Amino acid sequence: MKRLFAFFLVFIMLFSVTAYGTEKDCVRVPALMYHSVDEGHMTTIISVDNFRKHMEIIRDNGYTPVSLEDLVDYVDYGMPLPEKPVIITFDDGYRDNYTNAFPVLREFGFKATIFAIGSSVGKELYKETVHKIIPHFSYEEAREMIDSKLIAVQSHSYDMHQRADFESSVTPRESVLRLEGESFSDYVRALECDITLSKTLLEAETKKPVIAFAYPRGMYNAVSDYILKKNGIRITMAISTGANYIKKYDKNSLYNLHRYNMHNGVSGEQLLKWLDEE
Repeated sequence: MKRLFAFFLVFIMLFSVTAYGTEKDCVRVPALMYHSVDEGHMTTIISVDNFRKHMEIIRDNGYTPVSLEDLVDYVDYGMPLPEKPVIITFDDGYRDNYTNAFPVLREFGFKATIFAIGSSVGKELYKETVHKIIPHFSYEEAREMIDSKLIAVQSHSYDMHQRADFESSVTPRESVLRLEGESFSDYVRALECDITLSKTLLEAETKKPVIAFAYPRGMYNAVSDYILKKNGIRITMAISTGANYIKKYDKNSLYNLHRYNMHNGVSGEQLLKWLDEE
């Protein structure tokens, strides 16, 4: 009986150590997805005042914004993360990220990542058309933000976030998914060319490695995952909601991360609920 008791005691101790170790090797990291920080009523816009309130909630509730490089260091080397990490991201690369969001982030000392559409950098018109778009920041403005050590600029594709209403093409490429009727080889070539061009331009202009990619419209497949990994992308971001669980030494835990869509309709109570939910 004593031997049986001792066996169960050892078993329980080993199980407890294993469970504890597993918990410590996995960190919950919510991610927030902003777009334009300005006045307006679109579902992708948040006012400067509301954006500031969100940042205050993050600070006042003990959350610490981390960079995507911090996540890679945690996964690769076990570098510690703060107790309550959170990721702040912006999609598209709007100029108001520089004029409106950046000053607030700098005031709070918060890290953030902006995913820029390569073909739209520095532009107020849609590519070579006469169609007006929300202005996008320039590479010079991107470098200024990067020099602050708070902001990283990563890829939102070069030209795979096309707008059907502005494109003359019969089949605009609105995401990284394969077009109807497109051959597999042409599809793979298009993905390869786009990510290569995006990485090459961004790295040349910012002097920083491109390690992260936000999927346009949040759409992806096994082929896009493979192509991006092959081209050195360590983190991919989707738009499905939910918490992320990043695991030490598990590189796959950095792919297709969930993000909460942030806009004027997201109250402080809702933000805090998302930050805290499992």
